[in-house]
Amino acid sequence: MANALDPVAESLLAGWRAFAFPGGEDAARAIRAVAWTEQGELRSSARAKWLTFTASHRLEAARTSFRWEAMIGTGALTRTAVTDACDDRHGWSVARAAGLIPVARVEGPEMDRAQIQRWLADLGRCPSALLLHPTLEASSAGGRWLRMRDAAGPAQASVELEMGPEGGAVAMRAVRPGLQGRRFVESPWSGRMGGTVEWEGLRIPSTLEASWTYPDGEFVAFRGTGVPVRAER
Repeated sequence: MANALDPVAESLLAGWRAFAFPGGEDAARAIRAVAWTEQGELRSSARAKWLTFTASHRLEAARTSFRWEAMIGTGALTRTAVTDACDDRHGWSVARAAGLIPVARVEGPEMDRAQIQRWLADLGRCPSALLLHPTLEASSAGGRWLRMRDAAGPAQASVELEMGPEGGAVAMRAVRPGLQGRRFVESPWSGRMGGTVEWEGLRIPSTLEASWTYPDGEFVAFRGTGVPVRAER
């Protein structure tokens, strides 16, 4: 179960669990992973063209692990298949031109941190992690914000989540490494979650909008809507 490091965090976590598990904690504890289908659009900068995507997304509850497999674009020759993943705190990403030909693979310490932070930001979509993850920690970050981290991962790999009036996560923020050209640059990263659905005894957000803030300003980089399709027990 997520370890609360202070009384405020303990109170916010208790409210989150009460919101997220309408079917009860025993039923939620049986769910080891949640699989989603997702569609939306993304872009790399404020001036870049929006690109549509469809994806499958699987999040684990007891390990810091996820896999997001997306097809970006629609043209047979111009579309790109992307796999973003975190395997027990090891992050990596692979891109394949036309969905077939490998053109890029990224991994290393910055990608580890970035993908751990992505998993933490998505805790609302797999809230059983609050019950099952052995090294998940929460501390208060002011107001109704919780700072979440995997205590077995890098110290800087944390994400702050805002708890809404009903108790669930509604927003996130972090300073996160992101690829700009061929190098990683740390930048403010933030987003909002919504479209709450009740499914398999869980109450989870189905929409996410995420933004980066670069020196020339903030821009929305990702808009997605997901449908949960499988609870793995």
